[in-house]
Amino acid sequence: MATVKYPIKFALHPIRLPKGRGWVWLDLENIGEDPITRLTVRLISEDASQITVQEPDNYVPSLPPGEKQEIGFEIEAHSSTAAYVSIAGDRDGAPFRWESPYIKLQVGENVAEVASLVALGPRYPPVDEPVQLEALVRTFAGLEDLRLVIWVDTPAGAFDKLAEFKSLDLQPGETSRYSASFTPQEKGIHTIYAYLHRAQERIDRRMERVYVS
Repeated sequence: MATVKYPIKFALHPIRLPKGRGWVWLDLENIGEDPITRLTVRLISEDASQITVQEPDNYVPSLPPGEKQEIGFEIEAHSSTAAYVSIAGDRDGAPFRWESPYIKLQVGENVAEVASLVALGPRYPPVDEPVQLEALVRTFAGLEDLRLVIWVDTPAGAFDKLAEFKSLDLQPGETSRYSASFTPQEKGIHTIYAYLHRAQERIDRRMERVYVS
């Protein structure tokens, strides 16, 4: 399904992928009034260890108003993650920069997912005040060996485990919430990761950024 972020209408397909090497295709359409020229179009994986884009950069000389362009990207897929599209070029004589929202790419059977990961409370929490986190796990099949681990990557470079939930016993179609917290000791961007595992296999990951003021 196509998505619009002006002046680009785009669609990435397929979004359900088998494991291994394959291709995804990006459809671009200029729905604005000005031509976009000298485009460098990139597909960027949120986690290159799970989905690797072999040649992430593609060059498009021109995308006039109303015209469409299809671009192929070869990938190596191991596990589900998200990706986004980045475009740099010129529009109406000025530098043009554009990024898509994240697009979830499902690899293999979709048995469970981290449906959301959010930081609760103020948008810019202060130092030394606890930050509450909430992860939502949704299952599509009956599973008894799921494990959820939540980490924080701090501006100083520390990678700390905040919580681990083992042996999640969820029924098909069930959604469950899991909470964690941390108290930031420094200003800057703190990146939160929620990893969902089944036995030794990682089946999903969700990321959230917390801007500590």
